[in-house]
Amino acid sequence: MFDFVDFVKCYFPYVEKLMPVINFLRDCLRFNDCTIRKLYEFKDVTVSDSSYSSEFSLNFETKHSVCSITQDESRSYDFNIDGVSHVS
Repeated sequence: MFDFVDFVKCYFPYVEKLMPVINFLRDCLRFNDCTIRKLYEFKDVTVSDSSYSSEFSLNFETKHSVCSITQDESRSYDFNIDGVSHVS
């Protein structure tokens, strides 16, 4: 019998790879659950807000930036702002 985690991994194998991105959005950028849910569904989200990055200890202002989660060649997931990786 599957436990819940095994069940989720079986039917949604990408979830485990998305968790670091989701944690980054929630913990570092402080995105709300609704925004994260839309991004998690691979929908583009327009953001006009101030986001705090604990990584840089700075607030970032944005107006009409498009955020998305994409999959790269290595099948890892990446958070993008206006088509640019958050790592860049």
